[in-house]
Amino acid sequence: MVVVSGFGTEQIKANEDDKLVREDTLKDNCEESAYILDCKNTLIYNVIHKKYGTESDEESIILRNNSILSAELTETEVETLEKAGVTVESDICVTGSEVKDYAQSNNKKKVNKPRKYKNRTKEYNWNIESLGVYDVIDDIETEGEKIKVAILDSGIDYSESINVVERKNFLDDEVSPLYEDNTGHGTAIAGIIASNSENGTVKGINPNVEIYSARILDTENKAPLSRVVESIYWAIEEDVDIINISFGTTQYSEILHNAVKEAAAEGILVFAASGNEGENEESTVEYPAAFEEVVAVGATNPAGELAEMTSRGKELDILAPGINIHSVGWLDMEVICSGTSMAVPHAVGSASLLWQKDTGKPAAFIKGLLEASAKTVNDGDSEYSYIDLEYANEIYDAYYSDFILFNNTEKINEQYDNGSNVDDYSEATGSWSKSNHA
Repeated sequence: MVVVSGFGTEQIKANEDDKLVREDTLKDNCEESAYILDCKNTLIYNVIHKKYGTESDEESIILRNNSILSAELTETEVETLEKAGVTVESDICVTGSEVKDYAQSNNKKKVNKPRKYKNRTKEYNWNIESLGVYDVIDDIETEGEKIKVAILDSGIDYSESINVVERKNFLDDEVSPLYEDNTGHGTAIAGIIASNSENGTVKGINPNVEIYSARILDTENKAPLSRVVESIYWAIEEDVDIINISFGTTQYSEILHNAVKEAAAEGILVFAASGNEGENEESTVEYPAAFEEVVAVGATNPAGELAEMTSRGKELDILAPGINIHSVGWLDMEVICSGTSMAVPHAVGSASLLWQKDTGKPAAFIKGLLEASAKTVNDGDSEYSYIDLEYANEIYDAYYSDFILFNNTEKINEQYDNGSNVDDYSEATGSWSKSNHA
């Protein structure tokens, strides 16, 4: 019989618990998870790819050209790479900013007198009218070079109404352009921007743009960060003018930020949804909308009020219609959708119209003009800007002169006071219809 002194039952249990903790830690360190790596340069990329990467294929060339790698790593491997100066981040998912069912009323007192809906045909929509599109469309030259708009989303179903000049499928599947959009999210966004009303569809803001479709969101309107980054670099390679991002995440990403900075450096104007968590007291503007280089877009309802679900904060740059928006669906069926997702294409379409006046103007001028000409939406103690294309067109030349002279949009914008209220189009609202299709 062997007697071991000094170890009571409590000590034995403690030792067993320590062993379990060590085993769990070891297990965690050995389990692989998805990460995205910024290797900084080609040399480091080649070394890391040789050890951790997979065989290169067509979908990874864009990341490889930017020294970015997607890989499955253990915690120990992550620590090792970070010590070597590599930026390593979890390959988190972003989510589309669409609302499937939204109550129109936000329980706030109406302060604007409802404006009559001029024409209830699909050619004439309250959201398009509220931006002042119909007041300026005849002044915009549609011949010559067109604005290129990249829509990073769930794909765009084929439609004679939408001029898609390039498609890129970043998902690992094969689909026909006839029904590549599993959720209808991307198709609705494209319709708001560019539908030409063929086949009886609703008319978008600027049918004369060229659409570049990056299919990155899955059947749940989600995508890993690596796919988002890859699509941004693809848009840069395609030399687009504007990027539409109708999704977001609450988690900051240096790698995503670097991609956005690169786009901005190339003269691309990036718009993104602020998010749909506004009814949460702790809500903030999501990324990438929260980045300084991105125009963060929130939503208003037909009454001209800030939609309650709009995520807000100092990063929120501009508002546009986002509730009960009529657009194009599968086989050119009409859909009605809501969310800050749907506000973004209104801002994108508006920017494209102004840019169409002179495609040689810089992105910063277009962004500044949208903000300087905006109407004001009051929401309690806060004020927000709402797109007004009619006034933007009116001050276009004067604003550009100031833009060149002062090169400081904040200083210039103080000189322009819109002085107009946002009109109430609550009489023009419709009921929700599901935009999904098989």
